[in-house]
Amino acid sequence: MLEFSKRSKQKELLDMEGIPWKDIQQNLKELNFINTYLGGHGITVAGVSKWKGNQSLRIAEIGCGGGDNLDAIHKFLQKRNVQQQLIGIDIKKECIHFGKTQNPTFEWICGDYRHTHFNTKPGYYFSSLFCHHFTDDELVEQIQWMKDHSVQGFLSMIYIDILLLITPSNFLHTFFSSLI
Repeated sequence: MLEFSKRSKQKELLDMEGIPWKDIQQNLKELNFINTYLGGHGITVAGVSKWKGNQSLRIAEIGCGGGDNLDAIHKFLQKRNVQQQLIGIDIKKECIHFGKTQNPTFEWICGDYRHTHFNTKPGYYFSSLFCHHFTDDELVEQIQWMKDHSVQGFLSMIYIDILLLITPSNFLHTFFSSLI
């Protein structure tokens, strides 16, 4: 029986090493589907819509995966004629490679977010839909880092990750693989 009274410390597919490329691609496609149809992108865009910057925004996502959140933000800002610079940061080179193939106009950085340095700091940082990868202490550190390194603000959406913690991954993989 699954235990829901405590946060799971179990690693998920993208946290593991040695995953075949086709499995990573499939996983990133499934995550985009889930985020699109279960509201993850909607929540992210709702948060971004509160940010100031009618003319131009420079936004960096920590833990960008394949960039599907950045793409949702791009489409939202494009409809509002907001100039944008979108930056994806992820520690997994496979995720950055996938992101580059999906959105080559975004800036992509492969590495630990704590070691990124910009000549021009992003106005905003955000992390969304992946906070379950971190311990409580790491989340506190990440939020403090975003606060210290952003020019205008940051967004960390931890609450949506509860759904991902309580949904058995084998079910999601089987269900969404049949739809994609």
